[in-house]
Parts: sequence; structure tokens; C-alpha cells
Amino acid sequence: MKKLLLLLIIAPMFGFGQALNLPVSNVVVVTGYGQTYTVPQGKVWQLMSSSHYNNNSSQFSQATSSFPVMDDCINFYVPGYNYDTNIPFIFGHSVFPSGTAFQLNDSTCQNSVYTFVEYDLGAQNLASNVPQQTTPTLYPNPTSSLLALNSDKEYDIEVYDMAGNKVMALTGNTIDMSHLSSATYIVKALDKVENEEVNYKVVKN
Repeated sequence: MKKLLLLLIIAPMFGFGQALNLPVSNVVVVTGYGQTYTVPQGKVWQLMSSSHYNNNSSQFSQATSSFPVMDDCINFYVPGYNYDTNIPFIFGHSVFPSGTAFQLNDSTCQNSVYTFVEYDLGAQNLASNVPQQTTPTLYPNPTSSLLALNSDKEYDIEVYDMAGNKVMALTGNTIDMSHLSSATYIVKALDKVENEEVNYKVVKN
């Protein structure tokens, strides 16, 4: 009961919707038992994808990109609140404030992967003085896994290899390329409101 109450108290810190409309400054992959990952000052991290690997059973399961989960393979500490693996799972694109620290739970989960997009809060203060970008930025490029369009619009996105074969199709403004081979790809994003298409050449490491 105490832990449930604690979860309810800090619930406003977390968001469960789509990607934030803020400048993307980094993509952070939390993996590797024994390491600590901390959200820098002036930044927030939003969970974009999660996967779970259990060494004891040699099983790997990928959570869907639209419904990632903070499960019992990851511990996190929000300044002022301490969480452990006994809390209820947190589903959705949760947002964590600066100072939050993450660690994989134990060696059983050492190959689990949690991907976060890092947003720069300081940049929002300059937003009113910066002209509206007509073409959104696709960041980071090159990438090893997740790409994000710096826009709050929804796009019809298609990814092609250099031979012209379509390898992915989705709707939104983030792309998880972690399952694709290392190569160069063409990303086509159609703005569903303006009916305008933008193309990007992306290197997948």
C-alpha cells in the first residue's frame, strides 16, 4: 500500500502519450548490468522501447514500440523517491526528470534493453524566438536503433533499402531500426496534414 501511494504521488512526473514536442538532444540505450545511467540536468528522458532478455531461460521478448514497459528488469531512482522491482509495472512512453538514475536489476537481465529519447528543456524557452522549421530534423543520424522526427505531427513513414525494397512502414514520428541490418536506408515521411513528403538518407550502424 505504501509503494502504491508513493507511485500515485509521483505520477505527475510521468507522461504516457506520444513523443514530446521538444528538441531531441540524444538517444540513450540503457543496457548492461552494473552500469548506472542518469538523466542530465536540464533534460528529460522519455521511454520509447523496451525488451527483456532472461539469461536463465534464454528467452528474449520485444515490447511493442507503441506500448513499452518499465518492468522488473530495471530499477530507477527519482530524486526524493526510491523504487524497486516490487512496484507495479509502468506502461507507456513514461517521462523521467533530470537526476533520475537507472540500473538493470540483476545479472539475469543483463542483456535487456530500454531505449530513451533525451529532450532539452532549456530549448523550449527559446522556441518562441526561433522561426518554425519547414522541414523536421531526423535525429540521430547515423543511428544504432531509434530515430525521432523533431515534430509533433504524425507521419506515414516508409523505410527502403538502397535496392528500393520497402523494409518498414509505420505511422508516427519515431522509428525503431534496431532490428535492421547495418546499412544505408532511405526514410520517406509523409505529413498527413499538409500532404507533404520529406526524404532522408539514414545510416544504420
